[in-house]
Formats: sequence, C-alpha cells, structure tokens
Amino acid sequence: MLNIKPGQHGSTYGGNPIACRVAIEALKVLLYDVKPFALRNNLTSEAV
Repeated sequence: MLNIKPGQHGSTYGGNPIACRVAIEALKVLLYDVKPFALRNNLTSEAV
C-alpha cells in the first residue's frame, strides 16, 4: 500500500473533540493537582 486514497484509512478517535477535551482535562490533573503526588511521596517502601 504505497498510496492511501481518501476513505481507505482512518482513525476511530483521531481528532475527536470529546477525546481531545478529555485528554486536556487529564493533563490538567497531572500538572496542577499535587495531592496524588504528595501522597505518593509520603509513602515509604515499608508501608507498601
């Protein structure tokens, strides 16, 4: 398959506005919500 013509290939989630918005919100949680990281940093290897 050297040349892909329109309609021959696609992505189920590619460019989906809802999926993009969910990804943005997930990144916000990772960047700005420090509670999960604070909890992880307070745990010791003995507690696990």
